[in-house]
Amino acid sequence: MKRFHFFEFEDYAWFPKNIRDGGTDFLGFVLRLLKFYDPSIEILEKLSQETGHSHIIDLCSGSGGPISLIQEKIDNDIGMTFTLTDKFPNLSAYDLLKSNSNGIIDFKEEPLDLLNDEIGHEGIRTLFTAIHHFKPREVKGILQGTIQDDMPIAIFDGGDKHLGSIFAILITHPILFL
Repeated sequence: MKRFHFFEFEDYAWFPKNIRDGGTDFLGFVLRLLKFYDPSIEILEKLSQETGHSHIIDLCSGSGGPISLIQEKIDNDIGMTFTLTDKFPNLSAYDLLKSNSNGIIDFKEEPLDLLNDEIGHEGIRTLFTAIHHFKPREVKGILQGTIQDDMPIAIFDGGDKHLGSIFAILITHPILFL
């Protein structure tokens, strides 16, 4: 997996929480508005049926935007439940999602550093718009940990490396934080 790894300011503890949360709230809004992860719903339903897991542990949840959309649209007969986790949890967004979903979406209040902490839950692990935050050796470690824990994982990330996409990110990303 050869690629150039860009850093993002919000990945660092020194970055202001209110700006990070505002950025993840906006990203979640855009992803919901564009129905960006609608195709993941069918994949997750099938994965749930094949593995017998009806709980999703969302890693690097940001504001939880993709999970809230999935929770609204997934087949309710599955009885799917969700836990949001993040290294920098957006607790105000998580509280709202928990309330709006009648507790179907829950969250872990404590920070979860995917590279250093035990996940501690059984279920389907998901990463939405997050895997690009990790270096290739870190991705390998995440996948090895998932295999060791004998848990299924589904990774969804819309990033690409085309020059136009990189330019759009370089222009729009700073605007998110204004």
